[in-house]
Amino acid sequence: MPLGAIRFLTILPLGPHPEPEEIGRNAWLGLPTVGLISGLIAGVVAWLLRSSPAAGPVTVGAIVLLEGAQRLDGLVDLGDAVLAWMAGGEPERAMKDARVGVGGLAAGALALIALSACLSSVPFYALVPMEVWAQYSALPLAAAGEPPEYSVSGRVFTEHVDAGQVLLGGVVSVLVSLPYSPEATLICALCALASAWVSLDLANRVLGGVNGDVLGASVWLSRVLSGIILSFLPW
Repeated sequence: MPLGAIRFLTILPLGPHPEPEEIGRNAWLGLPTVGLISGLIAGVVAWLLRSSPAAGPVTVGAIVLLEGAQRLDGLVDLGDAVLAWMAGGEPERAMKDARVGVGGLAAGALALIALSACLSSVPFYALVPMEVWAQYSALPLAAAGEPPEYSVSGRVFTEHVDAGQVLLGGVVSVLVSLPYSPEATLICALCALASAWVSLDLANRVLGGVNGDVLGASVWLSRVLSGIILSFLPW
């Protein structure tokens, strides 16, 4: 069951191309699994480079590469849409534009720089909870949100994820991340919920609903928020 989400959300060629309905109905298991894989890979990279100043940037690069920059693209697109909305423009048009605007450039650059800087102070084993809960943030967001009429990719999750999946996904995420760090598990879980709420509010105000870019932006917002808080802990 998780293979569909892995194939859909990463560059790993595991299993056949899944049907959208399969991904959505199994998102409660697929998203934490993707987070576990991402966290383990990021943790290994961070551990190998733990004494190097390049540890943070290279670890973030590994996360972006694993995802094929899908989630980062969502953050960038949402940044463009928010800036267009604030300026009285057309958010949907800005989001669909293949060119990166000022808002998207600022959002993407700040996220990458902030996470790279924070990970230099976060122990490698805490990256599993960070990634598991970052992926989890898409579950409550999809369950609470409605897709805008033009959305395609977001419907994979928004049309199938419900409160039951949010609960099951939370249980799986706790079981997967708790052995690595109880403190990081609690902090990252709270950050995931906060990110989902902020992303939902932005999506409803700016776009009139939740699409795939908003789901990706929530994952990045959770990552950065978790990284900032974890970097201040006395590990």
